[in-house]
Amino acid sequence: MSPPPSKKHNGITSRIQNQLAAQLPEELIVLQTQSAGEDDAVDFAIPDTMVVPQYVEDEEGNLVDPGITETVVEVVSPSNPENDTHTKLREYAAFGIPIYLIVDPRDGTVALWCNPEKGKYQELRTSKFGEAAAPPSPLDGVTIDTSRFNTY
Repeated sequence: MSPPPSKKHNGITSRIQNQLAAQLPEELIVLQTQSAGEDDAVDFAIPDTMVVPQYVEDEEGNLVDPGITETVVEVVSPSNPENDTHTKLREYAAFGIPIYLIVDPRDGTVALWCNPEKGKYQELRTSKFGEAAAPPSPLDGVTIDTSRFNTY
């Protein structure tokens, strides 16, 4: 059995979810720990947070089509950071998910990967806790305030 995420991890995740939900247009929603992948997939990614079209909540099944996923967010786990910073980075880019936001409480940084092409993100924007993170399209106008994020 895997250990549960820390309270600091969940606190950051909750803050991000609340901020996104308050700023997204009505046609988009925030889901927590929802799987992205093909319905018959044996292996799939489970981000801490994802932004998807609202109609997804009415669909059957457990997996969200990565082709309609707008954004995924991971808060780096201290016990397995490579999963979020390397493995899922490759998976989400291969899925073609437009934005991958990695929040790293180990060093107080935010990495915003975007514009996936040929299985790799083409653009990286970085910031530190205390600075606002502003995703590009499809989330133009959305800002993540990191000033209350805690480090491990």
